[in-house]
Amino acid sequence: MDKGPLIFALLALGFIAGANHFEKSKKRKGGNPIIHRGKEPEGIAIADELGVRYDGIQPGFKDIPSAYMFTDVLQTDSTFTGRTPEEIRTKLAAMRKAFTK
Repeated sequence: MDKGPLIFALLALGFIAGANHFEKSKKRKGGNPIIHRGKEPEGIAIADELGVRYDGIQPGFKDIPSAYMFTDVLQTDSTFTGRTPEEIRTKLAAMRKAFTK
């Protein structure tokens, strides 16, 4: 069986799904947009405000609650988690400060 058309269709669907965030997203250095991996609107809104990529929700385990997961693709390329917008802003600022030392 020729899998070429199937692979092409899957690639096209992935491109269309990612294109939804293209217009709204901030651009990386070099002009490439930040494409979010997570689908939750609140995580995407926080990421767009801060200029980071939203990666989705990191599931909790036992007593540890779930958290939003982000990657700072503009400066440090590090991944971090947070549960509230304030916590996310604080962690991003601390991480960027640590990388500038």
